[in-house]
Amino acid sequence: MEFVVDTNIIAAAITRGGMTRSLILRPDLKLHSPEFMRAEVAAHEKEFLEKSRLEEVKFRQAAEIVFRNLHEAAQAEYSDYEKEAKTISPDENDWPFFALAIVRKCRI
Repeated sequence: MEFVVDTNIIAAAITRGGMTRSLILRPDLKLHSPEFMRAEVAAHEKEFLEKSRLEEVKFRQAAEIVFRNLHEAAQAEYSDYEKEAKTISPDENDWPFFALAIVRKCRI
């Protein structure tokens, strides 16, 4: 099974672990996310650290584990679907996730 995972899912898998991380680590799931996800997580690292109370080293280790299990799609892979994705995305800024789901023919 394939899914596109958004920022909230990635953040939960990194900071909380539990069921979300277990699902991301399942070998029978193929997970996709726009390649900007890694930079977005890094940009919000301080906020994630404060909320999760994780040590920086533990946070970064968890992030690496999570990102190893994601296919990070380049924008060129889904950008042709921007217009269509914006018509179905509840938040205009989330269009890359919807465009990627269209391209991969999977759910978010």
